[in-house]
Amino acid sequence: MKADRSYECLLCEIPKGSSAIIEEIRLPKLFGDYLMRIGIEPGTVIRVSRESPLGGPHIYHVRGAEIAIRIETARQILVRVTDFPGAEDA
Repeated sequence: MKADRSYECLLCEIPKGSSAIIEEIRLPKLFGDYLMRIGIEPGTVIRVSRESPLGGPHIYHVRGAEIAIRIETARQILVRVTDFPGAEDA
């Protein structure tokens, strides 16, 4: 049986290529509602596609679309990392 290696962290902390499940959005209602309209809501799987240099927005793959999210916003989204790049099945 494979051990559960998932862990909680902020969206801005997960490495490129990793996937996570959104657990909580800690933003004011106006911003949270906007994110939900574009498919970013608790229970959704999100993957880091690309990272911008010098602290620019990162590109995330969500429900078949690529969405840029600023680091400041990603710091307010709690996720559970479930997939690690290069991880082998035990």
